[in-house]
Amino acid sequence: MEPESQIIICIEFIYSEECPYCPLVKNMLLELLDSKIVGDHLIIEEIDINSSIGKERALKYNLKGVPAIALNGKLKFQGVPSPTLLFGEVNKLVSGSKSLKPPVQQKSHCLNPPDISKKSDTDLSFYT
Repeated sequence: MEPESQIIICIEFIYSEECPYCPLVKNMLLELLDSKIVGDHLIIEEIDINSSIGKERALKYNLKGVPAIALNGKLKFQGVPSPTLLFGEVNKLVSGSKSLKPPVQQKSHCLNPPDISKKSDTDLSFYT
């Protein structure tokens, strides 16, 4: 069995720049990264649904809209999840998957705190 420090959870965050709800989910993911319990075990890939990779993932997961979150290659949330549910799902994977190995990554657009640009409260365009 691998030491707990080797557990890696890959989170795919699929978003759109026009989506008014995506910044909420982005902030939840940043909180996960800051968490002392699960933060060291996460790789978060930020995927614009309008990019070629985003279109591929939309087909793969049969997405109807954004935001969407997949955990280790399985779609878990479409729309804005409850923070409790999101944190619970990630914590369950970290505590119950001691044999996970880091996923093979292609070029990734990982989410890091400096990459986040906050939208103003008045920028509420709607995306469907």
